Amino acid sequence: MNNTSIYEAEKRSWLWLKWKEKYAEGMRETFDLVIVGKYYGRRRRKSSFGGLLAQLYNAEKQRFETFTKVGTGFTDEEAKEIDNLFSEHIVPEIPKNFFIKSKMLPDIFIEPVVVIEVLGTEITESLGHTAGEGNEKIGLALCFSRFLRIRYDKELHDVTTVREIWNLKGGI
Repeated sequence: MNNTSIYEAEKRSWLWLKWKEKYAEGMRETFDLVIVGKYYGRRRRKSSFGGLLAQLYNAEKQRFETFTKVGTGFTDEEAKEIDNLFSEHIVPEIPKNFFIKSKMLPDIFIEPVVVIEVLGTEITESLGHTAGEGNEKIGLALCFSRFLRIRYDKELHDVTTVREIWNLKGGI
């Protein structure tokens, strides 16, 4: 980092970066997740979204389950692109025809049609997320998730599964 650089609030630049050491030393797995909701943005992202609610697939229960909220890693152009992809898929409530289980309530529900790739620092147990929940197990969550890219090459059935997450955590 340039020690003579000046911090500018609400502005992205390469002079100042927020660095989470866990990204460097933590997991290197990425996850393909489907977006099912968005949270209103504030300040600079007021016209877009502040975060996205992302889910993975539970093949055994044939449903999508929440795994993380993603709010970082987006460029302004990527945020606009994602908003455009959502524009025709906003729904008033959890889309029942997609078999979604969620305890978290986003500001706006989205039909699960957009798949993104995210990176996180670790997988932890979570009372708020539903991924892998059941049979005396609480849900799993991806911590400090960071958007990497939109996966135009992936369909809903290609997203990361609960079983894959449990295998990463040492099996079921």
